[in-house]
Amino acid sequence: MSERRVYRHFPTQKDLFDAVAAHVTGRSGWNPDDVEAHTLGATAARAFTYFGTLFERGGPTADPPGIKELRGKRLEMIERIVGPYTKGMDPKRARAIFAVFDGLIRVQFLRAMHEHWGLGGEDAGRAVEWAINALLDQLSQEGTWKPKHRSKKRSAS
Repeated sequence: MSERRVYRHFPTQKDLFDAVAAHVTGRSGWNPDDVEAHTLGATAARAFTYFGTLFERGGPTADPPGIKELRGKRLEMIERIVGPYTKGMDPKRARAIFAVFDGLIRVQFLRAMHEHWGLGGEDAGRAVEWAINALLDQLSQEGTWKPKHRSKKRSAS
């Protein structure tokens, strides 16, 4: 497709962006204007399913030196800490839970909390601490996969 043909259909960059955004919104089901509290989880799950297929089609990206080792240590830490809470659980479900914890403790998440919500490090840290504690408490209440032990009492924030 030629550049001229693209401009014939989309005279401005904004027109092109709006068309792509409408296409993605329609395909992914992620339309922020239509999401309510009771549909947020299901909407995010549908959008992740859609965007996940896009990631799966692409090839792996190269990591800067040292990043692979740091990532490995972070993932081992999550499995060590959260693993007792997922004992006896379907391995796919446990991996998904590990992934949620991984997302919460990544620097990219802190950056988004700062850039999108204006949170400083302390407020972002408290929010993440609350989310992690809530998830661990929920996992410990689910029954057959209670943790073997808790190292020390978690603080209430």
